Amino acid sequence: MDRDRDSVIDNQELYRYVFNRVQETAADLSREQTVVLRPSSDWRGLAVLSRVAGRRDETIPAGLRVTATFTVREIDSTGDLLSGVEVELCYQPSETSEATVLGRGETDGSGKVDIKVQLSTDQQMRGRFTALVRRGDESKTWRLSSFPEEDHWRIYGPRTSSPATRADGTRAGELRTFNEELNLAMVWCPPGEFTMGSPPSEKDREDNEDQVEVTLTGGFWLGRTEVTQGQWEAVMGTEPWKGQTYVREGADYPATYVSWEDAVKYCEALTKREVAAGRLPRGFAYQLPTEAQWEYACRAETRTSYSFGNDAIRLGEYAWFDFNAYDIDEKYAHGVGTKRETAWHLYDMHGNVWEWCRDWYEAKLPGGRDPYESTVGSGRVFRGGSWYFSPRYCRSANRSWYAPSYRSHFLGFRVSNSVK
Repeated sequence: MDRDRDSVIDNQELYRYVFNRVQETAADLSREQTVVLRPSSDWRGLAVLSRVAGRRDETIPAGLRVTATFTVREIDSTGDLLSGVEVELCYQPSETSEATVLGRGETDGSGKVDIKVQLSTDQQMRGRFTALVRRGDESKTWRLSSFPEEDHWRIYGPRTSSPATRADGTRAGELRTFNEELNLAMVWCPPGEFTMGSPPSEKDREDNEDQVEVTLTGGFWLGRTEVTQGQWEAVMGTEPWKGQTYVREGADYPATYVSWEDAVKYCEALTKREVAAGRLPRGFAYQLPTEAQWEYACRAETRTSYSFGNDAIRLGEYAWFDFNAYDIDEKYAHGVGTKRETAWHLYDMHGNVWEWCRDWYEAKLPGGRDPYESTVGSGRVFRGGSWYFSPRYCRSANRSWYAPSYRSHFLGFRVSNSVK
């Protein structure tokens, strides 16, 4: 329970209220809100709905299921829970239209009432959401808004044969396994701003790393590890690395000898599979991360050469690269997740295998809001370095590229999961 949250109810008075979170279930999003009432008709309180998935326009997607749990109590020192209080959840499409009651209920002996809302799959609602609270002949309406951004509602798609998945995370580095069978562990990367590229003073920097400022307006999930041979085979039914040189085979080794085109097909197949199983949030898809997303996740709010600092002497703690792999005759990509993780709980962002990104390569880094280089070029970007290369190529800002059809023992990828 979160206590001592202050909210201005009108321009005259500031009232303290209690805000409780209720256990989120697979099918419903539940939120408990204490509506505080004065013994007189001069009621004060705050109701339920904030932004939907961070959207400022308060749009509810089609197929959303919401359970809003209200607790009604007196505002005096006793704080008595009140039974027999009617609460209505209302929707008003525009300022001039009439409000529609989405659901209503009456508080029980514990002062609580659950109001469940189920939108049809072809219905989308955009407008004002309010709560009407009645006690006897007295009533008061509150607009459902004004919670801090971190308290926005989580979105669920329509009910399927499998539990729906909440769309976004709550903090940087939050871990979630989207598919137990595939061991598909993902890490949440929240919206944010960062400086992409390297400063002129960085050791071993390249000319294509000139810094730009980037804003990522939407968060995304990123695979905790590179896609493994086991994950690839389970989705695609093939083994492109089979019989190739510089390969160690096994379910936990990275899938190599996959081109950019192959990686995109994997993402498309995985998306189709997870949508059918009801494990993918509405509107989300598996894709390759953009180059900006990749570096943002790799840096995890750092500005140094590597996610752990500037000293390459520590690289062996976090990465497989030439010194601890190729140079000692271990000439293959090693098992994923066998080195230390970054601050955001990602493995192998430095070394092991280079990772394909979504962008076409351009010598100048893309900057600005949600940058993505879509202009057709001669090669697709890959990032991170590999077991075959030296530390300079494992730096957070290092960039390289090959033709989209290129396959190699040092090339793999990891998936992102975000709104397409």
